[in-house]
Amino acid sequence: MITPQDIDEQQLAERYLTGQLGATEQAEFEQHYTQDPRVLRDLQAVAGIKIGLALLRASGELQRLNAPRTARWPAALAIAASLLVAVTAGYWLRSQPPAVLAATASALTDSNGVPLSILTTYDLQRTRSDVDVTILKPNTAGTIQLRLLDALEPPPAAYSIELFAILPDDTRSSQAVLDALRTDDSGLLNVYIDAAALEVGSYELRLFKQAAGAERAQLSDFLIDVVTHSPDALP
Repeated sequence: MITPQDIDEQQLAERYLTGQLGATEQAEFEQHYTQDPRVLRDLQAVAGIKIGLALLRASGELQRLNAPRTARWPAALAIAASLLVAVTAGYWLRSQPPAVLAATASALTDSNGVPLSILTTYDLQRTRSDVDVTILKPNTAGTIQLRLLDALEPPPAAYSIELFAILPDDTRSSQAVLDALRTDDSGLLNVYIDAAALEVGSYELRLFKQAAGAERAQLSDFLIDVVTHSPDALP
């Protein structure tokens, strides 16, 4: 049952979306909907209806369905609802962060869904140095291939990789996880990184072995530096 309060809040949400509130009313409304999930739902519903109606109007479907026969309104509402679902799904997909790691190069794509090309390859293995590998950040879009050289078992053995950013206070912030990885015919474990998503800084890549019904067990960790110029280049 819709109450007068529900109608008032929906009308207020519509006025907010159309810019009809004064500065004081707008500030009070924004503070209100951040504290009341019901008002936020009203705001999302009104915005969604407006998007659906705008799409119907642009396609000419709204004019056709706006005939004086009430039987057509369920169809109109169904079309508006389907358009709203499509718009919402598209927005959700666009709002998802891009993948950082992938088990195959073709899994990393540009905004048009075209697989990124492999720009460079690094062999990654434990060393006695402070850093196991230094990656020169590319200036173009593409992927960086890492080939892990470790004592790895052939399939069906499965591995997991987790990439951490090393923060200034030396704490770790997880950036991405890959599960169910297996070695190739050469016994190497290949990982692909989106060069655009890899910021300059220090990282730790942890290698785990996976087993059914058991927690993953860490095998190795690798320290990675990402720089904008070669450390061997002259100043």
